[in-house]
Amino acid sequence: MTVNGSQTVSVDLPGTGGISGVVPTTYVPLRLSKMSSVIGPTSSMVWEVNFGTPYITQQLAAAGTPITVDGSIRQTITFTDTLGPGQAFSTDMSRWAIMVRNSAAEPSLTGIRVTNAAGTDLNTTSGDFDMSVSIDGQVATITVTGPFAENTNYKITYPVTFTSQSGTASVGVHYENTAALDGTAATASFERNYVESFKVTVDMAAGYGGFEVLKTLTGSGLDSVPAGTTFDVTVDYTLPAAASVYAAEGWTAPGTLNADGTTGSTTMKVVIGRTSTYPGTFPKGTVVSLCEDTSSASPASAGYSWGTPVFKVGSTATSTLTVGDQTSTAVSLTNTATALGTFEVVKTASGAEGAAAKDYSFSYTCTDGQSGTVSAKGDGVAVPAGASFALGTECTLTEDEASAAIEGYTLSAPAAQTVTISSATTPVTATFTNSYTLIPTPTPTPTPTASESASESASAIPSESASAAPSESASAAPSESASAAPSESASAAPSESASAAPSESASAAPSESASATPTVSATASGSVSAGASESVVPSAGASSPGVVRAPAGGSTSGSAVSGGSSLARTGASVVVPGVLAVVALGGGGVLLRRRRRA
Repeated sequence: MTVNGSQTVSVDLPGTGGISGVVPTTYVPLRLSKMSSVIGPTSSMVWEVNFGTPYITQQLAAAGTPITVDGSIRQTITFTDTLGPGQAFSTDMSRWAIMVRNSAAEPSLTGIRVTNAAGTDLNTTSGDFDMSVSIDGQVATITVTGPFAENTNYKITYPVTFTSQSGTASVGVHYENTAALDGTAATASFERNYVESFKVTVDMAAGYGGFEVLKTLTGSGLDSVPAGTTFDVTVDYTLPAAASVYAAEGWTAPGTLNADGTTGSTTMKVVIGRTSTYPGTFPKGTVVSLCEDTSSASPASAGYSWGTPVFKVGSTATSTLTVGDQTSTAVSLTNTATALGTFEVVKTASGAEGAAAKDYSFSYTCTDGQSGTVSAKGDGVAVPAGASFALGTECTLTEDEASAAIEGYTLSAPAAQTVTISSATTPVTATFTNSYTLIPTPTPTPTPTASESASESASAIPSESASAAPSESASAAPSESASAAPSESASAAPSESASAAPSESASAAPSESASATPTVSATASGSVSAGASESVVPSAGASSPGVVRAPAGGSTSGSAVSGGSSLARTGASVVVPGVLAVVALGGGGVLLRRRRRA
């Protein structure tokens, strides 16, 4: 016999007479099933999908998609095949094939390959078959079209390679595969592994026995687990009688015996892919409980995490066994290594001074219950999350808008992102970009000058000095007051303003340049004084508009009249060229308007 793919072992045959002749092959209708070639320290393995037409037609009919299997009408059947961790589909389509295994009509057939997925017909005796394969990672969709015959078994075969660091099958690893008939609930699974054949033999006296632990491995992270990884297993035991009873027979309680004399605890080492025999014995009837500490793994895990160990005694999931008489009870222990990945944050920021050097904060919550924060600068340099997550975990990242704010700029923080951890070697990247916009500086409101403020005492509604039309005095007959006599000023640069109207500073009103013509200023009483501005209030007593006459005996007023040497002293008349009316503007300006003589 060949054991573990390469080791040859001789085994005595039971009974007598040796090996008889070859048993004739018979037809047995197949259900949907999976199978594989035996593996060892090799670089490939062949998987099979087996099915019989009676079972397939029954399943498809129950699903509402019946097919005809008469050996002549071409029908299409589709399977979805899923590989477990540690394997990869071959992309050489010439190595994917379908064969006729045997049938009720030809039960002795040993298998005839009819076509492959590369489009090559290999045998058309059973009709024209076609096969196509679509691969997406660990999932392959296999479509077969042909004249399927009734009561016939078929088999699809294809090779896979191993994805371990050595490129070969790893000792102790469970390689799994599942096939499903599309459109139905029919599925089939199988797993294959191999272990080292080395085993310690322990002598057992009558009345004593032991146990052994076969350590295997599965999970998405199995390719990252170094060969020969060891673990500590705690062995708690309860003796059927006091230890002193067995001490008289030369047996010594292993490890630590408790004060009660019947219970104790010890440890043993187990190695992945190997059967580890406990190096000692226990009295028959001893109850042993096993517990593995995954944190004791050597070397320590890196890039993967350990799941809960699963013990089985025979086919029963349990970590407790009862020691037999001169037998070694077989225990299996399977560890699941889950590949871990992570994410990273890439932050870029622009539009504001110092945005790239600023620290930005992000919070995250994940479907595995983990949460935390990540801080990254806006310079585009990736920052890892600092935590590990099982593949398939989803994490949602949200930027802290308050930490992203920069005074004087507006910003709409980027929307939250959800990433899926998909690789144990390459972090998944979440990229956030901030673009800042400068807030415009408002235009300041002008502040009035001192001269403009003084002018605002005037009415906001423009008005003329005294009246737009000459006002009449109480007397019906025009009369001239002594103060109506004009006086002259020696001002060099005259400007005009109405003293009867709201006064305006020289800077707020248009000024007139110096002129040889003397300027006059009429007071509200009708007197005229020389000064820096000219303002005339017409009076009904004036002989004609725009003319001011000084009576022969009148006097003039105004500090600008020096020593009484004005025209008033001569009794001469001075004709003013025009009357200036003052109109006050809403903004405080003064408009001087010259009225021409009629």
